[in-house]
Amino acid sequence: MEEKHIMVKCCRCRRVRLQDRWADEAEEPAGSPLYSHSYCPACSEQVHAELRSCSVVAAC
Repeated sequence: MEEKHIMVKCCRCRRVRLQDRWADEAEEPAGSPLYSHSYCPACSEQVHAELRSCSVVAAC
């Protein structure tokens, strides 16, 4: 069975996490890795700022 690597990709800017840094998609390894999605630190900060500025509060 072929081993698949799971890579983390930012769901906003599409950069990929390569060990300890976030890189452009062009730097991701060749092949067909599996992806898990998250936010890179820069996008996470932007998203949280946008959510804090919303006047509508969602009920959980």
